[in-house]
Order: sequence, then structure tokens, then C-alpha cells
Amino acid sequence: MAWRAFLEVVTDNPTPTDSLFVGVRFEDAGSSPPRVIRKSYKVSAGQTLVQMKVPVLEDKQRLVDQDTLHATLSGLIGAEIT
Repeated sequence: MAWRAFLEVVTDNPTPTDSLFVGVRFEDAGSSPPRVIRKSYKVSAGQTLVQMKVPVLEDKQRLVDQDTLHATLSGLIGAEIT
């Protein structure tokens, strides 16, 4: 399982302001079937590319952590809880 993140779309903010929304597609093509999750992030003027990437990379790591937990718990299905 290898999650990857792709910038998918940049959309205007419906309220005139100094921010936009970016759509990010997370995908795990190695899964069967392949998994895709989409999420929107608000990006403000003056934010650097590095600052914009931080929450995306944090969410990407959370998906990896979630997969690890899922694999661990799935291996315990049927085990007695004592």
C-alpha cells in the first residue's frame, strides 16, 4: 500500500477573499481495488508551496497509519479478547 497525493483542481472561493481552494486526490493504486480519496484544502495568499504541502503530507501519513492499524486489527479477527 503506497498512498500518493495529486493536486487535482484549483477553485475560486465563493466569497471574495485572499484564498482559494485546492482539490487533492489521494490514491493507493496498489490496492485491489484501487482506492481514491478526495479532499479540499483552503490556501491563502502569501502561503508558500511548502506551507500548503504540510497538511496534505500529514493526511497522507494518516492514511498510511490507518492502513497499518487496519492490517494489525484484521490479523486479530476471531481472536479472543481477554
